[in-house]
Amino acid sequence: MKVVALISGGKDSCYNMMQCVDMGHSIVGLANLQPVGKDELDSYMYQTVGHEAIEYYAEAMDLPLYMREITGDSKSTNLNYDQVDGDEVEDLYLLLKHIQSEVEFEAVSCGAILSDYQRLRVENVCGRLGLTCLAYLWRREQSELLEEMIQNNVTSILIKTAGMGLEPRHLGLSLHEMKSHLFKLNSKYGSHICGEGGEYESFTLDCPLFKKKIVLDKSEVVTLSDDAIAPVTYLKLHKLHLEDKPTQQVDIVTTSVLDKAINQLVGNDHVENKPQLKLKWKQNNNHNNSKNNTTISIKKQEDYLVVGGVYGMLCDEKNVDSIKSATIKAMDVLTDILQQHGHSLKDATYIHLYIADISDFHVINSVYKKYLKHEPPSRVCVAVNMGKNALLQIDCLSHHNEKQTRNNLHVQSVSHWAPANIGPYSQCVTRGNVHYIAGQIGLIPGSMELVDGCYEQAYLAMEHVKSILKVIKPPSTLRNTLQCVCYITDAKFVDVARKCWDQQCIEYEELFNLPIYVVVPHLPKNSSIEWQVISSHRNHIHDDEMGLTTITSTSYADTENIYNDDEITESLRNNFQVLKSKIKDQKLSLNNVLQIRLFHTVDDLPINIDFYNKLWGEGEVPSFVLVPVETIFTHVHDDRQIIFQMLCLINQNVV
Repeated sequence: MKVVALISGGKDSCYNMMQCVDMGHSIVGLANLQPVGKDELDSYMYQTVGHEAIEYYAEAMDLPLYMREITGDSKSTNLNYDQVDGDEVEDLYLLLKHIQSEVEFEAVSCGAILSDYQRLRVENVCGRLGLTCLAYLWRREQSELLEEMIQNNVTSILIKTAGMGLEPRHLGLSLHEMKSHLFKLNSKYGSHICGEGGEYESFTLDCPLFKKKIVLDKSEVVTLSDDAIAPVTYLKLHKLHLEDKPTQQVDIVTTSVLDKAINQLVGNDHVENKPQLKLKWKQNNNHNNSKNNTTISIKKQEDYLVVGGVYGMLCDEKNVDSIKSATIKAMDVLTDILQQHGHSLKDATYIHLYIADISDFHVINSVYKKYLKHEPPSRVCVAVNMGKNALLQIDCLSHHNEKQTRNNLHVQSVSHWAPANIGPYSQCVTRGNVHYIAGQIGLIPGSMELVDGCYEQAYLAMEHVKSILKVIKPPSTLRNTLQCVCYITDAKFVDVARKCWDQQCIEYEELFNLPIYVVVPHLPKNSSIEWQVISSHRNHIHDDEMGLTTITSTSYADTENIYNDDEITESLRNNFQVLKSKIKDQKLSLNNVLQIRLFHTVDDLPINIDFYNKLWGEGEVPSFVLVPVETIFTHVHDDRQIIFQMLCLINQNVV
């Protein structure tokens, strides 16, 4: 892509440009915002110290420089930015909009490393202008990142100091000269090695992208605060000049997530494809088409509302218009149900979107995103074999509590951290003590392309889950997994996935919930594996204050018998009884069961919800979600064929 780089003169914006070039993009222009009538502006968004030398920066790169004065201030100080006239963010919007009239470009380079405040505002502006934000330094480990910058010949000097252990004498020293001292300050005080806590700011004199290097001839130390512990000082750059330098190739050395133990997964473990008992519901009850049979299943309890069985049915021949129409009807039904129960789509926390034909995804998603825009729920999307005329099935967990903070992790910038969610879903939504993580596949974050090989996909997708767990607030680990479903497209991949899970969890002495593995026809991007995880941030997931817990139950087939409808029904009823016994053993109430996600291998199983309500038979009925799959496996090796696998989500805070 053609990229305009946001530059401050510092190391981060410079190194992110280098990362853009390394990923195959081309820098076509530079953008800078400057303060009015002062050297240093108190801003969470922009580095302004050293702005007087920015024109040398552009000349060194031989690129056009677009500048604008900062006329606004920080009017919107919430983490998530809403457009406000007169805010300093609008200066960035107007600058980039002007550049769009001057030069063709598709993306913006942003050097954000840790600041959600800054990243979310750049993403907001990019979204409004139809641009992609490239933030390759986002969430990089800072000691590793600083080493990389130095190794890749980024020559930056400290131009401002404002942290403990940093003094005026450190101004003008290079990153290489300061490295050991910065590491010591990190060890002693917890200071950010890359200055992400405002400890220091830098100015870049040279890097491989520069055709000429900048030489500082004359500067002046300016003291803003002579605090004895952390004095605030900066360099006023009075005189600089450019010097020619030999042409050099940009060859960046970086640490790939795939290089961190991927070889441990490679092996020959696989599951032999054994003949499966074909189970089919034979009774012709027209359950997919009858208007008298209700598929929608609802459970409301306290702050929770769980809705299952919202189908999008094709009424006409399948084409773009009929797909859109069916999706609109399904989304309207979901919206109406939420509103009828005092909720709205803003309360939607976790959505599962099951699609009959994965090739319809882009059309379905084009409708879906119009309903879920600001702080969208996390989402799992897979293809399953549905009944005749069924296009899609949606289920939604909604949580409405205005007094409780909802934390959305919705990173839309392309980075090396984890795949960007440019679409209408968040990487994770946290409500209370529970983290709902979107389904993760093996995309290479920097390019958003699928890595080759099932082993590599399994590892990389799990790395994405761990990366998300690490940065959510409060952070968590796989040890605190409440629920994990691993979707695979071939039964032979199950042992690869099992091995991946075991290796990722080898450090934990105890795991409370193990994954289940289900085979489905297709996954997004034609991937082989997708991990779906719900986690907590407590060490003991059965803590009374946990909020939610999960209990599972499995029904096995007797391959010596030919199953009829009555025998399938009896197997389902027995599974319900086992599940109820497990719930009671945990001293939980059956009335607290919010949802039962029923994976099954029975063709044409009824979707009329009354059928399941009657089989459940006592107390308040949960919301049922029926998921037809090809094969089901547990984490423990077992040759028996599974007919039903139930995942039961329980609100354990209600007595």
